Amino acid sequence: MKNLLVIVLAIYMTGCANTAPLVPVVYGKPATVTSGQTATIELYTGVVTGDAASTLFPVGNNFFVPVATGPATSVHFAEGDQLRFLESLSSELNRMKVLHVLEFGRDISMASDQVLRVTFLRTHHDPDFQVYTLDVALQIEGGDNVFVNQYHIVSHTSLKEKLFSNASRGKEKAATKLLEKVVDDIQLYLAQSAAGNEYSKASHHPAAN
Repeated sequence: MKNLLVIVLAIYMTGCANTAPLVPVVYGKPATVTSGQTATIELYTGVVTGDAASTLFPVGNNFFVPVATGPATSVHFAEGDQLRFLESLSSELNRMKVLHVLEFGRDISMASDQVLRVTFLRTHHDPDFQVYTLDVALQIEGGDNVFVNQYHIVSHTSLKEKLFSNASRGKEKAATKLLEKVVDDIQLYLAQSAAGNEYSKASHHPAAN
């Protein structure tokens, strides 16, 4: 039993692929707001960090010694993954008809009704259990209305998740959690903006007595 546990730990501490690009993620709830408004989404990248990786080196008789290997930069949540997150965000907003996204990326040239800015302030990778931590800011500007919020996302925390995760699953979990929070806030912003516009119209056109 002890040898089996050591082997399992060896597999999951060294199970990180050379690269682990983020796969598309989806919003798992129905839309609460739909609109015909256009949008652009601009990416800003901050600090990308990661702890030194380690691997278990076999020395005989099912005994392993941890050996430091340096930061696993190839699986950090870096600009490529951040752009893929924007791709998923754009796809989901279009699919649910929350917004019609015209363009996303680092350099936006098109005008739109709503301007979304997603800033990855800091992303961090813990290679021992493939945990990703994302600190992200969202800013939405549309006319006179501005919305700002920040998110602190940890991909997974339970022991079971840590033992049976890898870099790909860790990235996917972190991105999925972030996508849900961002889409929730975009819908909240649109609903509040619509309610404000209705209030403004009513205040300028009071009902006749």
